[in-house]
Amino acid sequence: MDPQVPTENSPTVTPLPNNHLVTILSTTPATELECVEKESLNCANEPELSYECTTEYQDWAVTNCPGWEEEQFCGGITGRVCPEGYSCKLDGNYPDAGGVCTKLIEQIPPISKSELLMGWYYGTKDQKKKNTPTTWVYTEAGKSSCWHKINTQCRFLPD
Repeated sequence: MDPQVPTENSPTVTPLPNNHLVTILSTTPATELECVEKESLNCANEPELSYECTTEYQDWAVTNCPGWEEEQFCGGITGRVCPEGYSCKLDGNYPDAGGVCTKLIEQIPPISKSELLMGWYYGTKDQKKKNTPTTWVYTEAGKSSCWHKINTQCRFLPD
């Protein structure tokens, strides 16, 4: 079996004394970005050693690589923020503490009697309330997006 020849941006494995191995990731962006496994990164302790620890790469990976949304590194000295819909769970209460991104679980209340009588309520497509009638539809209108009866209009807020 022929060994793979590393390219400029591919990880390399370097043997150290005592049979320890170190994976070295790219320090420059690849021409075409490739997904790397998050577990292979050490962004909490050595963010400057890998392009894959940069905000630019991680923003791309969240959208394009499976499994990157959950538990990506956040906080730290760089102040890395989590993507929309996620919160940074810090591993300590000290300056420059780092942590992992966890998905926010939004508690959406059930539809109220007054909303049923009005025939509509404000909310995004993901905020459909429990017990909303199956005949109701969703209308996208900026900050005035709503769920409503087919023949009922929502009272839209000015954008």
